[in-house]
Amino acid sequence: MKIMREEEKREKEEDISQLEETVATLRQQNEKERLALLELEDVLRNQKQEVEKHRRWAETQSSYRLCLERMIRDIMHQYVLSFTNAFLVLQKKINVLFLAQLIAGNVLLLCVCLSTMS
Repeated sequence: MKIMREEEKREKEEDISQLEETVATLRQQNEKERLALLELEDVLRNQKQEVEKHRRWAETQSSYRLCLERMIRDIMHQYVLSFTNAFLVLQKKINVLFLAQLIAGNVLLLCVCLSTMS
């Protein structure tokens, strides 16, 4: 009976020892996984910061591009207005010259007519 009790006690101690080893192994695995998780969280945090940095940069580039497009459009509009005004002034000058040429021709014709009449 005593031998049976000792054997049972020994078996229980072996079971307890195995369970303690299993617990130690599980704790060790748990710690490794916790450290790996912390490392992954750090990587994720860094990637989020990098993504935010790139997003801000893209937003800045987009704003700059829109500003440049507006400036180019305004300058083009100013050139169109400037060339239109220059064209109108040139057209008026041509009309004045054409009128002067007609008047000069009529005066010359009148002078020729008058000289042939006298």
